Amino acid sequence: MEEYGLGIDILSLNALMMCHVRNSNSANAVSTVDMMIKSGIEPNLMTWTSLMRTFIRENDMTSGKRAFQMMQSRGIKPDINAYRAYIQCFVGEEDLNGVMSVLSDLEMAGFRPDEGICKLAR
Repeated sequence: MEEYGLGIDILSLNALMMCHVRNSNSANAVSTVDMMIKSGIEPNLMTWTSLMRTFIRENDMTSGKRAFQMMQSRGIKPDINAYRAYIQCFVGEEDLNGVMSVLSDLEMAGFRPDEGICKLAR
């Protein structure tokens, strides 16, 4: 991006992450996150949620769950969208106990299941 005179910042990289989601390209999404970290740009909540969504689109629920855990290990607190993606990983694996555990975590974090989460859990 710099070769085109564009600065690299979290906003432009998150826009790139959204392209990876739309194209279901987890390899490029992972490369983008790695590049961010190596460049000293801390991936934010949107970055990690996009990474999870990319894995979900590729039906790689294990990697989606790992992205959620990595996000938390870096001190980033999930929002309702991140929890929705995390629940979707367990739904994709047909893991009812996992869904229930995440719903409990979601409520302990002060969120209430929204319509999107209720549809996933059906």
